[in-house]
Amino acid sequence: MDSEATTVSILDRKYKLKSNSEKAAELQKAAAMVDAVARKYGRMYAYHDYQDLLAMVALTQMERLLNIDNLLTGQIG
Repeated sequence: MDSEATTVSILDRKYKLKSNSEKAAELQKAAAMVDAVARKYGRMYAYHDYQDLLAMVALTQMERLLNIDNLLTGQIG
């Protein structure tokens, strides 16, 4: 699998990433989701800059991952 450059946009900023062609669509989708949630938070809460919004996105997504991990751990162990 050869890697290729993929450009995604989050909060009007472009990020060039290397990935294989199979993952490029997933990266685009993930970036669009981050962008949408950050913009939603921007409409709902006061913020100083985009970094604040991205921190809120990161925290809420990590909380969701921890909840999923706890559910799976409970089912397995």
